[in-house]
Amino acid sequence: MKKKQLINEIMGVPKAIEPWVNFMSSITVIVVDDIIKGDQWETKEIEWNGETYPIHKGEAELSGKGFTEDVVNAMYDGDTKAFLKSKEFQEFPLYNPKLTVMLLVLPDEIYDEERGGDENRMEATHSYVGDVSQVKMGRLGKVSIFSKNSFLFKVIIPASYISNRTDKHQDRLFNELVPTVSHELTHSYQTYMQLLGGKETIGYGRETVLNMLPQNLKFGETPSWNYFLHLVYLSLSFEVNARVTELYYAMKRKGVKSNDEALKVLMASDPWDDYKQLKDFNAEKFIKEFDADIPEIDPFHEMMMQLMGKKGPDMPKNNDEMMKMLIGKWDQLIQDAQKQIKSIGIDIPFMDNVPQKAKENPLEFFKFFEKRFHKKAEGLKRKLAKVVSYAVQGEE
Repeated sequence: MKKKQLINEIMGVPKAIEPWVNFMSSITVIVVDDIIKGDQWETKEIEWNGETYPIHKGEAELSGKGFTEDVVNAMYDGDTKAFLKSKEFQEFPLYNPKLTVMLLVLPDEIYDEERGGDENRMEATHSYVGDVSQVKMGRLGKVSIFSKNSFLFKVIIPASYISNRTDKHQDRLFNELVPTVSHELTHSYQTYMQLLGGKETIGYGRETVLNMLPQNLKFGETPSWNYFLHLVYLSLSFEVNARVTELYYAMKRKGVKSNDEALKVLMASDPWDDYKQLKDFNAEKFIKEFDADIPEIDPFHEMMMQLMGKKGPDMPKNNDEMMKMLIGKWDQLIQDAQKQIKSIGIDIPFMDNVPQKAKENPLEFFKFFEKRFHKKAEGLKRKLAKVVSYAVQGEE
């Protein structure tokens, strides 16, 4: 199979983001160095393995205009017109993206043990400046531009990066950033392609509503439910595609040259771990092991409420009632969100109410998602396997 055919079949490794992955990773490394040179740290101490260690935190923001100027100066000799006419910009006209870098400096002992080397992805988010409903293609003279993008990267480095910094440290940080940066740029590129195709409901599809739930329905006292919400997030199509891109760039930076090398990188990767989490979800086991901190009834509080003629909300008395309450909140949040979106004149594919039998029997609800998670897992596995083939064929 030719490389072009294979890359098209993978779906999720957009070639157009490649120069931007390099641009953004390089500039992020520079911003990290600027934070270090600024030497303005927020420091706190933590207890770890019986010892006290300092943790340092710094942050810097690069405006969209500043980001574009850095790219133009570094890659196009300061010629903005050449940048706007370049193939890189024409294929993905990312204009003035805002970049924020949060830097966390850990003692080497904690970094090496807790972070687990460079296989773990850094924390990162892609969002939009202002109201997502206003995200549209713009014009700069005769040139089309895609603006309002905002990227946040939470970068973790060991203290030795600062005390004994060399070019190797910067190279390693660049290589660590590339998969994470590619993941977030994939999200941006998918929005751009939707706009290019004439889609008018950017940010308001079914999957976007599902993406909102993990952010708004987490409960600190129910780790099982929060884990379920995390799986919902992992199962979203745009997250699956971003993970495919992430693995591709991880393999590219590691220079895999054989199937054995590629499989080793795959098995140690975060996307593979995400696949296993989706594949291994079992509704019966999930319900059996459901973990919730059921609040104890306070007899005195109940008595005082009765004396005042008031009645507090009925609190769940066991895990079954807790699950039913959370499923009810899930359903209500979806319906409220859809009504609000429709009230501002945006038409979206409607999501039905959770069936009554699924509200009354949590197993029905979680069985539905078990099927969804397994289907998404198989799709992700197929795409990751194709990335392995592509990475090796690319070297050959």
